[in-house]
Amino acid sequence: MLRIALVLFGITASVATSAPRFRYPRTYATWQVSAVRAEIAGCAEVKTWVGKSGKSGVGLVVEVRTRARACRVSLLRVSVRAGSHTFTAPATPPAVIATPEQPTHLWVAVPFDNESAWNRGERDGVVEFELLAGDTPRQIAIPIEQRRNGNHRKVDRFHDVRRAEPAQQPNWVTPNSAPATDVPMERAQ
Repeated sequence: MLRIALVLFGITASVATSAPRFRYPRTYATWQVSAVRAEIAGCAEVKTWVGKSGKSGVGLVVEVRTRARACRVSLLRVSVRAGSHTFTAPATPPAVIATPEQPTHLWVAVPFDNESAWNRGERDGVVEFELLAGDTPRQIAIPIEQRRNGNHRKVDRFHDVRRAEPAQQPNWVTPNSAPATDVPMERAQ
């Protein structure tokens, strides 16, 4: 009888107790661009940052802007160099035509064993691009670093910024997107 009373008391106490307001998920090491800066490549202005970093590689976001009426941009090769290892993206997005009204965002995945890179102590790397903007070929190297910013982070369950809707959906282009249509191009000044 005493056991049943204790079990019922335990169930009542569990139901009456609210869930914790905060959760503390573990943080993992991620690749980050050391300094996001715009690179000029022919008629285009290009910015790059790491959009996703995990055990199986990195996902890079390449933002393309132009001041010309239109600028055709093609990513020819994208690779990540970490320590003495170089990893190349198996596919690059199709060519895009950037306009001054809205930036175009390209998504490039570079798969590799990122967990082994961390365990080998490879904390610094370089993202290397070969691109063609208009008629101008360009190679760009952007330094990246792998960091782990603490053991845990505090997330408020009731005010999670990931649940907010973005104000404007960006123009995303992935390797599976349709190629850019041919538009009369005018030479950038």
